[in-house]
Amino acid sequence: MKWKRMFTQTIKNRGKNYARRGKVIKIAEENGKIIGEVKGSRIYHVSISYANGKVTSMTCDCPYARQAFNCKHMAALLYEWEKRHQNVFMLDIYAQQIEKDIKTGDNVWLYNRLYDHYLYDTVENLIFDEQNPLDAFDLINYVLLIADELDLLDNNKRFIEYMTIVTKDWLTCYNFASKKERNDIIYWFRQQIKKCDYSKCVEKEINSFFECFFVEEI
Repeated sequence: MKWKRMFTQTIKNRGKNYARRGKVIKIAEENGKIIGEVKGSRIYHVSISYANGKVTSMTCDCPYARQAFNCKHMAALLYEWEKRHQNVFMLDIYAQQIEKDIKTGDNVWLYNRLYDHYLYDTVENLIFDEQNPLDAFDLINYVLLIADELDLLDNNKRFIEYMTIVTKDWLTCYNFASKKERNDIIYWFRQQIKKCDYSKCVEKEINSFFECFFVEEI
């Protein structure tokens, strides 16, 4: 969506900084509108309408916006929205690649492909080169789901091997994540504890990891 020309460079920089620091504390999207709360000197409420890939109107209850200026809180909400959509887009790309891998190889080949190419090489690239631990976290969980659903972890050796690198990757993602990204990671674990998408064996590992590393964070 095109929106960056609607802000001065200073406002964009401040908005991006707010988004990176986890100042966007609520965000929702419905019926062509992005609604959120951004924490500044107090919590400000932002509403942004869009159509055909363009922003059509923006409101914020901060003093700067009430003077008819586009503010940093609006920019922060748009940066956060853009980031979340990019995460979904990137996962879709990897999901399409993995779907092709499923069709072209047998289970032994696929096991090694998911482990070596995705859990090791691609995740490492996303965290250290792209500096995008949240995309890496989403990919880890998707690869684990595929391996689990296709019974690629059907013996103890394979299961231990996969969960060893998965738990290591989870922790690395968390350590390299921003405050906001860490909250998103913890939220995923809490949702899985409520209703797990994985087999009982993987569910047990998810619960153990959460109890070991995140209980004190809540």
